[in-house]
Amino acid sequence: MDQTKLLKKVAKVLEQLNIPYIVTGGVAVTVWGRPRFTADIDIAIEISLSKSKDLLKALQKIDRKIYISEVAVNQAVMGNGEFNLIHPDGLKVDFWVLKNDIYARSRIKRRKLKKAWGQNISFISPDDLILSKLFGTKKPAQPVSWKISNQSSRFRKNWTGNTSGAGRKFMRRKNF
Repeated sequence: MDQTKLLKKVAKVLEQLNIPYIVTGGVAVTVWGRPRFTADIDIAIEISLSKSKDLLKALQKIDRKIYISEVAVNQAVMGNGEFNLIHPDGLKVDFWVLKNDIYARSRIKRRKLKKAWGQNISFISPDDLILSKLFGTKKPAQPVSWKISNQSSRFRKNWTGNTSGAGRKFMRRKNF
């Protein structure tokens, strides 16, 4: 199985269980910006402990040899953490349980349904992807402007056009 097939199967499971999600990370960068290598699939989910058992069972049905720890799933759900799905072909999906805060909930509301690889999949919005790359890691591996090159001019315009001037200051500080 390749990475795109696994992503499509996982997205289908999340849709069937009505679990809000957004694909983030390198896969989202590839969809919104320039293609680049990514070793895993990052998915942020909004889930309750009561739905976690259904998710675990459904993900295990993708392939009987998939490894996913029930303990890790429960700990992640209770503590807004992370758990992994390891496919026998060496593929990995990192599930990030969203925090119960305004920013996390608003990212889910701003998600973009996009047809990718023949299937509608929920992706993080380009603006939120840029913000996550700026603030989500201590030091981005490559400049954000390179990662999201075809989105940066719209992002610059949206942020620098605000009335407070805060967007202009932010963009100057971040060398956009």
